Amino acid sequence: MAETTRKTCRTFKADLGPFHINLNPVVTLISATVIWGFAIWGMVDTTNVSEYMAEGKTWITDKFTWLYIGTQDIWFLFILVVYFSKYGKMKLGRDDEEPEFSDAAYFTMLFSAGIAIGLFYFGVAEPIFHYEPGENGNRYWGRYVI
Repeated sequence: MAETTRKTCRTFKADLGPFHINLNPVVTLISATVIWGFAIWGMVDTTNVSEYMAEGKTWITDKFTWLYIGTQDIWFLFILVVYFSKYGKMKLGRDDEEPEFSDAAYFTMLFSAGIAIGLFYFGVAEPIFHYEPGENGNRYWGRYVI
């Protein structure tokens, strides 16, 4: 008799009131250990962590910028291929249903979401940047000091 292989993941399922938990304990424990390890290391040894992270960021930027640029080009080509293939005209939903929103409405929603992300991110960062003193910062800093 041939051995059969398990085709499903071992998961832990539980219901805690309104919350339904369904997780893979191995993946959860390993990822939680790694994340909490980095967090505790960062809280305990801030100086060394800051130096290691700066070195790591520089190394990743030097070695893998080509990968980022390449993957963005591949995504763009993939989107073009899908758009001009038979899947570009595929309808999501039933055949007899009309789209809920027009193409212009979808574009507007996506554009608004992009603008909202920029406002949310830079809404705090930019005023703080301009407020801090310095050559490129707050031009009124120290102006009325006697």
